[in-house]
Amino acid sequence: MGRAIVLGCIFAVVSCGPGGEPEYEVVHVEAEVEHVDAPSSPGDPATETRTQPVVAAADADEGTEAGAPSAAEAPTPVLASAKGATLKGRAPNQCERVRVKIDDEGRRRYKRVRRPWTKADEKRFSQLVTLVAKEMGAEPRLIRAWAMRESTYRPHAMHVLNPDIEAATAAWRRLHYSPTEEAELQAHMAKLSKQDSEYWKAKARLHQVQTFRDNPYLDDIIEFEVTATDGSVSPGSEPAWAFGYGPFGFNPAYFVPVWDSSAPPWVFCDDNGLVAIITAVWAARTAQRECEAQGFGDSYATVNRRFSRGHCATVGPNANFRKRARRLGLNPDVRAKLGRKWRRDTADRGRMLHAMRSKAVAAGLLVASGPSSGS
Repeated sequence: MGRAIVLGCIFAVVSCGPGGEPEYEVVHVEAEVEHVDAPSSPGDPATETRTQPVVAAADADEGTEAGAPSAAEAPTPVLASAKGATLKGRAPNQCERVRVKIDDEGRRRYKRVRRPWTKADEKRFSQLVTLVAKEMGAEPRLIRAWAMRESTYRPHAMHVLNPDIEAATAAWRRLHYSPTEEAELQAHMAKLSKQDSEYWKAKARLHQVQTFRDNPYLDDIIEFEVTATDGSVSPGSEPAWAFGYGPFGFNPAYFVPVWDSSAPPWVFCDDNGLVAIITAVWAARTAQRECEAQGFGDSYATVNRRFSRGHCATVGPNANFRKRARRLGLNPDVRAKLGRKWRRDTADRGRMLHAMRSKAVAAGLLVASGPSSGS
């Protein structure tokens, strides 16, 4: 997890919420690079305490459109249970497949089995980012810049460089639900006063441990072929949570709860990355609030640094993002426009997906083809 700070009444990263309730944040790190598959997952989603999908009356400024049913591509199933049995009737994995080759030093080298993706597809995905961002009131050029940097506009990308896998695996292990640890933490808290900093440390850890308590995909695996140096092929597998997913290379242990803590790790490939785009805007909004509260400002440059590096920091005059932003016509030093429509804390996920899909189908950016695993 990220840097945890004792802030008055809580053990958290940002601040106290209404009534003194703690708001927790999640942090991980990424190198800022210009090519596909950055050596680590993108930055912290800046999650809030609420991790379950919220069904509530929509904000007054949210859309109410109804239209075509969900739009999704045909799935590319590579899903198996931890026991190796094929899983049926569950959210299919629409991401790319993975294969592994053992190098001469005995190390695993993960390779993506890329799906066909043309320049026309890239343009269509870019337009989908623009559509979703505008519907949420956010600046599309910022979100497009992230998608281009992380995946070159490939919404089904698996991020498989060794640092990606190491970071995702470590986060999955840290947040893996343990009923034993849950009980121990609850017993420890029962002996402490809320005025004791140890109480809030324990509560923060309990919050982490319980993140995926009800997630049915927590122990799923991804199966693949492993090619040895002599050319022989054998089966292999990794936890499904060991990879970065989707157009932004999200580390699933950190970003799945931003969408829905019971979702599969590959949810960010659904509907050509529709869920991932929504999640990116939500993460950017919370990152902006955090950095502004810490005194680093609320600019595009600041939000980009928080999203890509996992912490708020001063952005130097020669930062790569400044050059990218100016090429896109963005002033990196003005307040980032991230909108207020479809708020994460009140948005009904199903209703939001239906509205976004309907608009995307009407615009020719998605093909209506039945239910998606994103809902």
